[in-house]
Order: sequence, then structure tokens, then C-alpha cells
Amino acid sequence: NSSGTYDRLGGLVGYMVSTSITNCSSQSDILFNGRGENGGLIGMLQGSTVENCSSNSTIKINQNIYYDAIGGLVGWAWYSGCSEIKNSFSSGTIDLNKSTQTNALGVGGLVGWQESCQVITDSYSSVNITANAAYRVGGLTGNIRTSYTPNNTTTITNSYATGTIACRTQCGGLN
Repeated sequence: NSSGTYDRLGGLVGYMVSTSITNCSSQSDILFNGRGENGGLIGMLQGSTVENCSSNSTIKINQNIYYDAIGGLVGWAWYSGCSEIKNSFSSGTIDLNKSTQTNALGVGGLVGWQESCQVITDSYSSVNITANAAYRVGGLTGNIRTSYTPNNTTTITNSYATGTIACRTQCGGLN
């Protein structure tokens, strides 16, 4: 179980930089009280590889959220260093209904906010997301942004989402 007031909560790793992890899993309950990057496995991912990993998590919030990236596997795949997620999956729930207003960067079943030069291959999410005040919510990724680096390539291949989504606007089954 993880809980915190601010930044980078993960069921296994809070902030992962220039590292590779394989064959890992996390089963966690994450409760946060403010803002930050929060994921069922990794809070923030930068220039790293995640392969054959999974997360079964319940992620909840106690108050309004601002500038958050929340994902079933990874909260924020940051643009400073390309990352890759391969053969990985997430399940569980993301419940943001205690938030009556939000300015979330992204809420996704696999990755909350995915920035330039990130790759997702052969991965899926079955996370159920309830975020009635949120926007930028997707079954696989909540928000994809490609404007920060010259290598503006974000690739999603052979990946899917099956969870349910409830949100205010800018909702998608995949993104």
C-alpha cells in the first residue's frame, strides 16, 4: 500500500530513470491527497524500459486534483528520455470521484500521460476508470503529447483496452 500528499507514487517504483525492469508485478492500493505522477507500478518513467510487467491496483484520491498524471501501470512517461513498455498489462480500478474539479494532465488505464518518443508494444489494460469531473481520460493512455522534442514519435502497436470509463469530456476507449 502506498499513500502520499504529493509526488510520484508507484506500487513498485516512484521515479524510474534510465533503467530496465523485466518480469515484475505489483498488487497495490494507492491513495493520494494532491498532485503528482501516480501509477500502479511506476509513478514517473524516464528513458527506461518496462517489459513483461503487470499491475493490479486500486488508485484513489481524497480531494481535488491539479496537474496530475495517473495510470494503471505508469503515471507519466516523461519526454526527457524515450521509454518503452513491452508485453505488460494493468488491471484494477482508478477512482477519482472524490475530486469535484480537476486539471489532470491525463488519466489512463495503462499510462496517464505519455509524451514524445514513447513506445507501447503488445500491452493492454482492463482498468475501470471513474473520473466524472476529469478530462483527458483513456482506456490505454489518457493523454499523448508529442510537441516537446524533435523526435515527436509516439508509437502504440498491438495494444488494447477493455475497461470501462466514466469522465467529463475528452474520453476515449484507447486514448
